[in-house]
Amino acid sequence: MLHPLLLLNFHLNLRRLPLLLISFLLSCPLSSFLNLLPNFLLNFLLNFHLKYLLNFLLHLNPINSLYPASPVTK
Repeated sequence: MLHPLLLLNFHLNLRRLPLLLISFLLSCPLSSFLNLLPNFLLNFLLNFHLKYLLNFLLHLNPINSLYPASPVTK
């Protein structure tokens, strides 16, 4: 179990994360930033849009057709 102060600190750090990310990107050289950009975009697409891709694939082939439900008996 984490101490409540640690959880509060973690929460406050999460709220500051965009600011820290912007300051990091501004502090790094432009060439390094351009080298990191394709990896960042790829990670963004994979992490945040994976659920949309999965929803699309499940829409094409619903999970019920893959694993049909057993008949309900009363």
